Amino acid sequence: RTAELELANRELAARDRRNQLLTELTGLLQTVRDVEEAVQVMPRFLGPIFAPHAGAVYLTKSSLNYLELLQHWGKVSSPATLEISDCWGLRRGQPYLVEDSRNALVCRHLGEHPDSHAYLCLPMMAQGSTIGLLHLAFATGDTLATQAWREHARLVAEQLALALANLRLRDALREQSIRDVLTGLHNR
Repeated sequence: RTAELELANRELAARDRRNQLLTELTGLLQTVRDVEEAVQVMPRFLGPIFAPHAGAVYLTKSSLNYLELLQHWGKVSSPATLEISDCWGLRRGQPYLVEDSRNALVCRHLGEHPDSHAYLCLPMMAQGSTIGLLHLAFATGDTLATQAWREHARLVAEQLALALANLRLRDALREQSIRDVLTGLHNR
């Protein structure tokens, strides 16, 4: 009984620490100037937030037909770019969970032999469009894809999507204040 309580206390402390890190990450992402600065902030938080799992964050490019790797952590195969059709989660517009890659449809962006047997692809949606993708490769031997981990990943994906969408909007507004939208010429 005591061992169960100690395990539950450790799990609660770890969850609390992840939530604190997410709050701090969200606050910092609200104050960065641009996406490049956001990329510098993310590594400090994403690894600890998802430990012991590996993963990657992708950002949709303006052409909307492919995504570019923003950040990755842990041992995960992360191509520099991927097409939207390479990910079942992006194709379907909803989270795609694979608990055993030997018995499921595997996303093409993982290659022929995925590093992890279990993974989760979460499309990051904000302002009515797909902003990017959060990919998690679960550590083997862990309680793989428990509801708590899926919910936690969903919260992180929502916060990242909102922050990145706001940065894009801010950049677009800054550009519109400098250049004429139709001609591309400077306003002055």
